[in-house]
Amino acid sequence: MFPFINAFGTQLHMTWIGVVIFLVVFLWRTKKYITKFGGDWSLFWKQFPTYIAIIYLFSSYVRYAIEEFSFIPTSLEQFMAYISPFEYEFHLIGMILSIGRCVWHFFQKVRDTNMQLKWIDAWFMGAMRGVLFLGIFLLLGDTFIGQPTDGSIFVSAFQPESKVANFDKVIPLGLYLSFTALILLTGTKILRHNKTQLRGYGLIGWIVFLLIFCLLILYQEYARRLVFKLLGKTWDMRNIALLLSAWWMYRKYKSKYEFFSQLK
Repeated sequence: MFPFINAFGTQLHMTWIGVVIFLVVFLWRTKKYITKFGGDWSLFWKQFPTYIAIIYLFSSYVRYAIEEFSFIPTSLEQFMAYISPFEYEFHLIGMILSIGRCVWHFFQKVRDTNMQLKWIDAWFMGAMRGVLFLGIFLLLGDTFIGQPTDGSIFVSAFQPESKVANFDKVIPLGLYLSFTALILLTGTKILRHNKTQLRGYGLIGWIVFLLIFCLLILYQEYARRLVFKLLGKTWDMRNIALLLSAWWMYRKYKSKYEFFSQLK
């Protein structure tokens, strides 16, 4: 739609601006919440640069490996392609696996289950506030484009360089992503108000977010891999990864934290 701006002779892509704002808001709000919950913010802050590097490199590697079918770099140019974001994109499966690994590593340092729930809550609240802004910049950028639509709610390209210019009107997926975050934050606030002592609402929030995001990308315009038809829509490996992640979180944490029984 409006994929980049020119500043001081440099193209600043909207996707990267959105990611930077997301990280700033995520860290700011997470620190606020975990401090309020009695957690040690410095424990996460010291590990955060390492976690970001792992997520960045592995997500970029998976994206390049799947697109190019090359898994071991054989030249310096190919190595640089491995560690560089492919057209400012990362692969969702790589992000899920690397984030999961980072959370597992962090929880090896935080063994108390009650404190783990507090961290999940803080991450969720911080991330959803970041997604409020990220969705808008994804709407402007070219990495989260919706499928063509004839509906009354749509976006069109503002710049001829935008990939959206290949279509007349597309679904505003970024806007729906921000709206999803707003709904989840509102629901979480209501839950916290009704059950003030409850910890773990972020857990159910993450599961719901993964399921909704799985539905959103059904309407995304991107090259799909390992596709199959279900309910009249084309699903692929990304949808399966999101569904499996939501299922895994439910199965693992239901028995570990006994959180779901507290909601009754």
